[in-house]
Amino acid sequence: MKTLNKNLQQVRDIIRVVNKSNKFYQKKFTSSGIVSEKQITSWDKFALLPFTTRDEIEKDQAANPPFGTNLTRPESEYTYVISSSGTTTGKPFIQPMTSAEYDRYIDFVEYGDRLLGITHRDVFCHLTVSYFYPLSLAGVQRIGARMIPSESHKPLEMLKNLQLMNVTVLQAYPTVLLELIELAKEIKIDLQKLHLRRIITCAEPGGEPGPTRDYLEKEWHAKIIDHIGSTESFIYAIECPVTHDYHVLDKYFIFEVINPDTQEPSTMGELVLTMLWRFDFPLIRYRTGDLVRIDCTPCRCGNKSPRLIGGFLGRVGNLTKMRAGFIYPEAIERILREFTKIVTYEIILTKRRGLDILAIYMELRPDTEYTYLDHLDKQLVDFLGFSPRLYPLFPHTLTRFGFQKAKRFHDYRSGKRPPVNVLRIMFSNLYFYTLVINKWKHKLSSLFTLLTKS
Repeated sequence: MKTLNKNLQQVRDIIRVVNKSNKFYQKKFTSSGIVSEKQITSWDKFALLPFTTRDEIEKDQAANPPFGTNLTRPESEYTYVISSSGTTTGKPFIQPMTSAEYDRYIDFVEYGDRLLGITHRDVFCHLTVSYFYPLSLAGVQRIGARMIPSESHKPLEMLKNLQLMNVTVLQAYPTVLLELIELAKEIKIDLQKLHLRRIITCAEPGGEPGPTRDYLEKEWHAKIIDHIGSTESFIYAIECPVTHDYHVLDKYFIFEVINPDTQEPSTMGELVLTMLWRFDFPLIRYRTGDLVRIDCTPCRCGNKSPRLIGGFLGRVGNLTKMRAGFIYPEAIERILREFTKIVTYEIILTKRRGLDILAIYMELRPDTEYTYLDHLDKQLVDFLGFSPRLYPLFPHTLTRFGFQKAKRFHDYRSGKRPPVNVLRIMFSNLYFYTLVINKWKHKLSSLFTLLTKS
């Protein structure tokens, strides 16, 4: 599949600037036979440019600290540094910016925020812990909305702040939204009395259309819009209000999708981005590691940009072999998020006597019935091809992540010993037996009612 953005001249402009002084890309382009932007006369010629990976940039930074050689301007001009959370790979990805690049980034942040529905009349709060927070603040300020800081990172104080400051637009991970619902119920705060009209979600399962999103919208009494992005790109796709697919922002990016193994064009595979507004720390044909499915046919909403069907499908490097098949952990999480009585969960993969064992620990809502677990087990078996071990837990048993992105999947098959919590398993068994007893109490009660009526 060819690249989707039509502005080839913007690509040529980036290559012209980069080829003058950027040692990292000078070396990459020269090895591919590209010595001038004039050689890029078509998208077929553009496809001759080499891919860029995060791993090679990080190795370059390690060899040439602190920022590496992917610098188009002198190092002294880089006055701002952003970094990813490191949740996915285990270490942050450092990206320096000049003041000019910072301004271009904020221009794009403002553009993305407007597409997400933020207006100058809004009171906005960003509930995530990241280096991106100041950039988000700058984008919202340009729109003219009021920005409410989330510096406290204490859920109780934050809930009261949302109420006090009359916040109308909230941005948060689905995990954070679920945990705040739980806290609000405990301290008797009615979320539906807040002034929220819109919630912006990203980065985790739960914000896309489905039972969890329906539950969130009902509890918060606000409309949810989901989007996909990263620290490198900010937003690159936003949910369509009609089809609930995700429209790519092809005004600012060149989008490619490749088979991650063969590197050949594909309609489903790894997303490759070229960012048309990054000159000073460029990312050209950057392999994001995001697994997507793209559709270039016209959308019913009238938007002519391509769509990502189903949004973010998983991470290419996260494909995990379990028994006889390969599975993306994110797909397991999506199934769990369809069961809204699961408050939070943890997925543990171990190996015993050569066999993969998948254990799922779940906190359940008090009104959960035994049959609920039975339905969950059947859906997981259909997907996995084997039955996982389900451990229902009492409230407040599992870790809470605050305003950080949750990491719930843990693979301990490589020799590391998983943390063993005997009390957790004992209480899980007690909880399970309680569900069984309640099930039979219900059946006996129904039988007794039937007998007394007859």
